[in-house]
Amino acid sequence: KLDYALSLENDYFQRHILKALVLFNLRENEQALREIIVAVRMNSSVLNQFSDWSAQLKTRGMIADLIPPLQKYVEENPKDWIGHQILAIVYMDSEKYTEAVDETNKALALVPEDQLNGIQPLILGILNKKVPPEKLLEKK
Repeated sequence: KLDYALSLENDYFQRHILKALVLFNLRENEQALREIIVAVRMNSSVLNQFSDWSAQLKTRGMIADLIPPLQKYVEENPKDWIGHQILAIVYMDSEKYTEAVDETNKALALVPEDQLNGIQPLILGILNKKVPPEKLLEKK
C-alpha cells in the first residue's frame, strides 16, 4: 500500500519515513536506509528523527546491522552528504566515535552551501546527544 501511495504522490517525506520504519521492522535495512535518505533530501529535519530511531534500534540490538548497507551506500555514492551523515549517526550509536567524526566531516565538506547553516546546528545537537562527554574529551 505504501508503494502504491508513493507511486501516486512521491512528494511527502512522511510516506518515505513510514515505509522506512516498516522496512526496518522487516529487517530490510538497505531499502529502509534508502527511504530515509530520500526523506532527508526532502526535509533535513528527518536526520534528527533518524537519530532517535537509531537509538531505538541500538536498544533492540539492531544497530550493527545498519553499518554494512550504509558503508556500501556511501562507497557507491561518495558525494552524498546525507549518506555520510546517516552513517555518522549509526557510528555514534555503535560507539565508534572516531568513525562518526570522520563521516561527519565528510558530510560537512559535501553539504550544499545553502543548507550548511541549517545542518550544522543539527549535527552538533546530535553529537551532543549521542556522544558521552568523556568521549568528547578523549584524544585520538
